[in-house]
Amino acid sequence: MRLDSEFSSDDPRHAEMELLQAMYTEEEPQLLPGEGFAFVLRLSMAETVHVVELTVQLPEAYPAILPDFRISCDSVTRAGIDQLTQGLAAKMSLCVGELCVTDAVEWLVEHTPKHLVIEDVYPSAPVSPSEICTEETPMVGCIIREGRGDLFEVGLEWSLCHCVSKDLEMGAGIATGFKKQFGGVEELKRQHVQVGGVGVLQKKGRYIYYLVTKNKHGGKPSLTTLEASLRAMKAEVSKAGVKKIAMPKIGCGLDKLSWGAVSEVISGVFSDCDIEILVKSL
Repeated sequence: MRLDSEFSSDDPRHAEMELLQAMYTEEEPQLLPGEGFAFVLRLSMAETVHVVELTVQLPEAYPAILPDFRISCDSVTRAGIDQLTQGLAAKMSLCVGELCVTDAVEWLVEHTPKHLVIEDVYPSAPVSPSEICTEETPMVGCIIREGRGDLFEVGLEWSLCHCVSKDLEMGAGIATGFKKQFGGVEELKRQHVQVGGVGVLQKKGRYIYYLVTKNKHGGKPSLTTLEASLRAMKAEVSKAGVKKIAMPKIGCGLDKLSWGAVSEVISGVFSDCDIEILVKSL
């Protein structure tokens, strides 16, 4: 990292930059051309492959005036970035008059991991080296991804599904979110879906699937009824040409099924489908 000659060596910003140079021996902070004391730090999150970029602008009156910070990370949602930005601002408000960028870095490294959307990717069946996808050989078959985050924040290219009871009460758990977001209860009731079937709404250009896995909202589904509903959804998905479905950990939580067992059922039902399934949990 090169410091512009227009800044005197007794400028407090020099001291900050020299400290950062000493800390970052592998990848030095990168000065932004034409921006004075503005630079980017790439921060690796411990025990993960994720990197957070922190853009810092040191004002001329630094440290009497706090730096401007901008946080970016492909593995953190917009809401997560907002929370990190607000938290960092609160932390920095206690540092007026002090060199504080290193404190900001330490705070960010400590608090970012809880906001990472970490996705585990696994195919529905073992993949041999000859089946590995390249640009010339597009991916075929069911791919299941797990990640953290708000299910309702996924893009409109994703259809959604969740489990409901035959009475369509949707008064607890994530079902209340579906009821609030998409309504359509009367339309679903007119479909007269039985246990082991699936109700379907089309909202905002995508499909919403309601897996009817039990009779009453206070009851519990079985793996058998869940599998039957998934197979009913598979038929609807195939008919509509849907290639992406996002879901919560269906059958778990209030329904008390084991996610390990449920995920095996999902994988088995969709093993012969060219589809991507994203499982979101908070």
